Amino acid sequence: MNKKAKKDKVVWEAIKTTWVRSKPYRGKMLFVLIMASLQSILFPILQYVFSLIVTSLTTNTNTYLYLLVLWVFLQVTRSVVAKYRRLGNMGLGEEISQSYKFNIVKHLLNLPLNFHKNEKRGEVSDIVERAKLGIRQVNNNLFLNTLPEIFGVITTLIIAATIKPIFLIIFLVSIIIYSYTIFSLNKNAATMQRASRAQYKIANGYTEDVLSNIRSVKDFGREDLSANRMYKLYIEDGLPLWKKLWALRQNSIFIQEMILLTSRSLCLGLSIWLLLKGEINIGEIIAINYFTLRIFDPFSQLAEIWKEVENGAIALEDAENLIKEKPERETDKGLKNKIVKGDIKFNKVSFGYSDDQMILKSISFVANAGEKIAIVGESGVGKSTLIELILGYYDTYDGEISIDSHELGKLNLKHLRESVALVNQESILFNDTIRNNLLYAKENASDEELQEAATKAHITQFIEGLPSKWDTVVGERGVKLSVGQKQRVSIARAILKNPRILVLDEPTSALDAGTEKVITDMLEKEMVGRTTIVIAHRLSTVRNADKIIVMKAGEIVETGKHSDLLLIENGEYRRLYELQIGLHE
Repeated sequence: MNKKAKKDKVVWEAIKTTWVRSKPYRGKMLFVLIMASLQSILFPILQYVFSLIVTSLTTNTNTYLYLLVLWVFLQVTRSVVAKYRRLGNMGLGEEISQSYKFNIVKHLLNLPLNFHKNEKRGEVSDIVERAKLGIRQVNNNLFLNTLPEIFGVITTLIIAATIKPIFLIIFLVSIIIYSYTIFSLNKNAATMQRASRAQYKIANGYTEDVLSNIRSVKDFGREDLSANRMYKLYIEDGLPLWKKLWALRQNSIFIQEMILLTSRSLCLGLSIWLLLKGEINIGEIIAINYFTLRIFDPFSQLAEIWKEVENGAIALEDAENLIKEKPERETDKGLKNKIVKGDIKFNKVSFGYSDDQMILKSISFVANAGEKIAIVGESGVGKSTLIELILGYYDTYDGEISIDSHELGKLNLKHLRESVALVNQESILFNDTIRNNLLYAKENASDEELQEAATKAHITQFIEGLPSKWDTVVGERGVKLSVGQKQRVSIARAILKNPRILVLDEPTSALDAGTEKVITDMLEKEMVGRTTIVIAHRLSTVRNADKIIVMKAGEIVETGKHSDLLLIENGEYRRLYELQIGLHE
């Protein structure tokens, strides 16, 4: 498909998308469409009946009383139709747009972790919000507003033809020229709109990134640097594209106004000439000249409507591209075996984001139920990636991973992840209360269970010292709490989940020495009876592990207990240990 065909297809694809995504609301849409069409059809009929009343009065006929009754009846009917149109349309656009937004966000939740790692959150949020507005623009402007007006135009053309066929010809030719002008002059608008939209998406993404990391901005004193870059993205790069698009549309509107003026002038002059010749009466000249003012209204609005529709079309195109992203394998499918033991087995597992970027290379190990396994190594050797594989975040790997003797790829993801609790080095909390942050692990937990988890994680004292206690809102990503407090809330959440497999990624890295000792002792008790995997840089914290797996450059280079690994001459574990205790400079 060539670029022009693709460009011309954008709006039509948006219309198709709107129709498909609005399926649950088509009954309401059809009702509103019928009411709006009746309202539009009745309007020219009312004007024509009024012209007949004037004709009756000027020709001294007695039909004006009957026509007046008919006019009142039609006015009442139109008012009733308008009422039901408003009732039917009440909240319809909001329902459709919010439903579409919900479905996009729901799809985003089901996309693989790798998608969220690669995409900027601000840009994705911008797409979602614009799509919500876009589907409403297409639905309201085309389906519920423009289409009904077309029926009014058709009724007007029929009445004009009964008065004098020449008026029908003038109207038709003017409408064709006018419509052609809209599409021909705006043929580059979709491409320009897409370019402007892409630039503002980048700008919005950067802004979201800056605001999300405002602490770093202030720590480095980079307010001016960030503001300057936003100025460049919005004003220097984005605004010229928008101005160029605006100029194109203003030229288009001016030409369209000239076409309308020519058509109206022609109809006015012709109707006066025909009146003077006695070929039409005063009522008909009133009707025709009123029609010249009204018949082009839908088309004069179409330029502005088309701009909004194009905006919506580009937003819908971006959103549909998101929806086309392949989701994670469905969480409600697969073997619904509860993980009751927690046996984990890796057999020659290799994984990489691409063929030339291998992260893990032929990884093999066994973690028996109830064992404490430590994974150590320098940063970037693949420790966290290995954990992500256990959680089923990636399906495309070589080798075999099994849990409780079940192949990982066949397990139900929901059941799998409900059986695993992860405490990250960077604790991520929701902008919600402390209570709700903990309940995210177990939504039906009792107050006693919450209190027990908090006590074990040593957060009860600081919670009780807060003004709102358990109902304290922690802020975006837990910004209102200290790093250590966030870490302990995260640990409490993992305890509350009561998992079969516990994964600890440097869980005490943000704690002071005293608190670390208390939390470590507590975690040792929580590890009993669970399969525990600990990622650690401080090797002093893994001395008691049943098995220590040493990784280097994506491979397992050593496996054993702390005491045994220290005996290996020139061993990697021994090298790391001696670096930490200061034997190497």
